Amino acid sequence: MAILHCNWLLKNQNGCLFIWGETWRSPRVNFESNGSENIPVHPLAMTSVELSEWLRSQNMAITNFIQKPQVAFAPGVGGAIATTGRSRKAASAPEISLPMHSQIIALPTYIPESSDEGTTAIFPVHSASLGENTDFPQYLQPWRVEGFCLNPSEAVKFLAAIPLNAAKGEDAFLGGDLRFWSQVARWSLDLISRCKFLPTIDRQSDGAFAAKWRVLLDSAVDGTRLERFSGNIPLVCRTYQEGLETGEDFSQSLLYVDFPTEPQELLLGFLNSTIDAQVREMMGSQPPIEAKAIASLPSGVRQWLPALTSASHIVNADAIEVERLEAALKAWTMPLQYQLTLKSLFRTCFQLRSPESGETDWTLAYFLQAADNPEFLVDAATIWNNPVERLVYENRTIDQPQETFLRGLGVASRLYPAIAPSFETEYPQSSRITPIQAYEFIKAVAWRLEDSGLGVILPPSLANREGWANRLGLKITAETPKTKQGRLGLQSLLNFQWQLAIGGQTISKAEFDKLVALNSPLVEINGEWVELRPQDIKTAQTFFTTRKDQMALSLEDALRFSTGDTQVIEKLPVVSFEASGALQELIGALSNNQAIAPLPTPTGFKGQLRPYQERGAAWLSFLERWGLGACLADDMGLGKTIQFIAFLLHLKEQDALENPTLLVCPTSVLGNWEREVNKFAPNLKILQYHGDKRPKGKAFLEAVKSSAGIRSDISDCVDGDTSRK
Repeated sequence: MAILHCNWLLKNQNGCLFIWGETWRSPRVNFESNGSENIPVHPLAMTSVELSEWLRSQNMAITNFIQKPQVAFAPGVGGAIATTGRSRKAASAPEISLPMHSQIIALPTYIPESSDEGTTAIFPVHSASLGENTDFPQYLQPWRVEGFCLNPSEAVKFLAAIPLNAAKGEDAFLGGDLRFWSQVARWSLDLISRCKFLPTIDRQSDGAFAAKWRVLLDSAVDGTRLERFSGNIPLVCRTYQEGLETGEDFSQSLLYVDFPTEPQELLLGFLNSTIDAQVREMMGSQPPIEAKAIASLPSGVRQWLPALTSASHIVNADAIEVERLEAALKAWTMPLQYQLTLKSLFRTCFQLRSPESGETDWTLAYFLQAADNPEFLVDAATIWNNPVERLVYENRTIDQPQETFLRGLGVASRLYPAIAPSFETEYPQSSRITPIQAYEFIKAVAWRLEDSGLGVILPPSLANREGWANRLGLKITAETPKTKQGRLGLQSLLNFQWQLAIGGQTISKAEFDKLVALNSPLVEINGEWVELRPQDIKTAQTFFTTRKDQMALSLEDALRFSTGDTQVIEKLPVVSFEASGALQELIGALSNNQAIAPLPTPTGFKGQLRPYQERGAAWLSFLERWGLGACLADDMGLGKTIQFIAFLLHLKEQDALENPTLLVCPTSVLGNWEREVNKFAPNLKILQYHGDKRPKGKAFLEAVKSSAGIRSDISDCVDGDTSRK
């Protein structure tokens, strides 16, 4: 068993993703505590060669992600490892080699009491064993591991190739750190799809200027995500030690552990580097700007624009031109400067409240909301009553509460002018809006406020703005006919009842008419507010006046509705479907929510079915009862023939065989079927129907009757070859 790990390292301007592997073997290392400066090699860590081979076995060869692999004629030259397989090629053939990287990581370690003077046996904890109780105390100990470093573009491709199901089940091989960065990588794709990035120009440590793309986390959703990712980052992601790599001097004690970076710094470093790499690749495929347009731009801009799309980030412009460009970019991004500082621990929030009893107007109340905890709210009255630089509220400190609050109100007023009248008061705390304005707020304004870094709280019944569960539609309850004899099929009609429902609650025709008479897009039903769409009203009215009494529901319809697929009846969505009785049993079995009882071995069966064969025969019996087809997909040799023979005997015992059973199979297995039937079910009579001289027409019917003894209660297994008629 192996576990794959990775972490983002802030080693240079762009950073890299360091990958290493962990396996099971003896973890013991004899550590000399006499002042030796050699950091021990992690005994559970794979070597670079082992890691490369293991990734290849998982169909994730590291060479698939490196853009420009090195070419070498001798393996191992220049700190590289050869990955050409077990057989060595001719010396003249070039081999793809991978740059090896050595990294120091502080990891949990068992350090029992020393048994020998000056020497201690230490044991690094395997990541799969973390959290288990042990008699030995655990400490953070620096260890040396080998692995590979991927640049930002390569890192995105690698993390995107990680299968989502690899973290579950017996075949799980992802460490918690790799799962974490895989999720952050998917967040970066989401940010790019929403154009959450800005072009910038940065001063490098060597004095040069570089054009880069920078992540823009200006929405309330992204701000909350950043806080949550920062709070949930695995500790191991922060214990990668800087200044301890191969060939570097380190004067501190080997037991010294440094926490070099804060979680948010790591996350922003990853997002900025990977988004910059991905945007460059996308922009590089775009047609170049026309020469005339480029010529009309200032020289600094002419150097900056190509640097945003080329492999080189460097802007070759004089300092004065760069200063002008920086000033222009700062003025352009001025409305976003507060979000760009990433210090917005609190934001202005708007809570939509339903009308009080006897009133029609809605209320939009103002608050400050914590970015990392949407339930932490400070009402406007508290903010105005405390004109301080720092407000301590419920054990949390809010810097410049009034300035933060007013800044959010100003942004919201530009996006939703309906709240502007409330600012005429000296200390605005809320605003009153009409039902139409409240509906507009839910449908078109709320998401814009959130996308601009503001918080929004809607009534629970209105918070889910998508999905059919909150729409006006039909609630269906169905069951199989109680008086119908024989088996059902997909087109068999069911007994069912329908009710009009909205927001999970049923309403009568009279209640529906009252809601329509209100002429409001937001209506209250049993204390909950729901949306009543004009198009749904028209559809329901048409439904009531036309074909509501001509509706029919088949078994096939019921199976479709039970899967949750979007389905409609007379253009009205089925927002709820409930089954009872035998129909519930069928739906439960087909959706894997209910197990089918194994079929006991029939009395006429000469032998004993294995447990999985009992389940297979039971599956055939269950589906036959409903007139549905079945497929036995057991591997060869596991007894599909036996299961079918047992199934036929079961039908015979249940008096469910009204006609002979036709079995169509290849000619090569005719003899095998006949032997199996004679061996396990000798009381089943067989007629083999094969060959040029086989009877046809009336002669065939007579042969069948003769073989069966003209008794309808005897099953006939008729083998045939359909290649000839």
